[in-house]
Amino acid sequence: MSNLFICFLLITIHEVSSNEVTDVELNEEQIESYFKQIDGDGNGKLDKTELPIWVRKMVDAHMKNNVPAAKKEFKSVDTNRDTIVTWDEYRLKMVKDDPQHVAYTEKEQKHKFRTADENGDGVLNQIEYVAFKNPMTTDYVLKRIAQELLEDFDTNKDGSVDLAEFVHHEASRVDDKDNTEIDKLRRMEFRGSMDTKQRQDIRSGRN
Repeated sequence: MSNLFICFLLITIHEVSSNEVTDVELNEEQIESYFKQIDGDGNGKLDKTELPIWVRKMVDAHMKNNVPAAKKEFKSVDTNRDTIVTWDEYRLKMVKDDPQHVAYTEKEQKHKFRTADENGDGVLNQIEYVAFKNPMTTDYVLKRIAQELLEDFDTNKDGSVDLAEFVHHEASRVDDKDNTEIDKLRRMEFRGSMDTKQRQDIRSGRN
């Protein structure tokens, strides 16, 4: 089974799992099981329609389980019962649950908090808190993350990301910057997902 599929599988599971999860490990039997689940027609191959369907199922399952949990958590974090959560209120929970900041650093959590603050008032209402706890399944948060990624990859600041910028992005290649196999995978990913229309949309600011 290709490394590209395994990377896709791990990323998908990680992103739609609880946002407290930092590491996902799968053995060969589990990978084979996931492959069979995704392979809807059972022909031993994955096509471009089967992958999105499976990702959608994963997202739906995540939302079913985690949205109610986030709403319940919101009530416990909102200690003064004013129907909003401040950073200080959330920080108390964060320090209690993860005093060593193993899952995320305080800086990372504060950035996520601000990204989920849709109206920019510095606090989170219940809808925003749910987005904070489930960032990869919330449209406006995803758009903000995508914009940040674009700006980070766009090293020459021309409003677009070219092949070289994507393949040799320093911050994401610290441990494998000289790995030619990763270079190849990145080129495949870029050419497979960033077609001409998408690049034009990014330059013009369209979603």
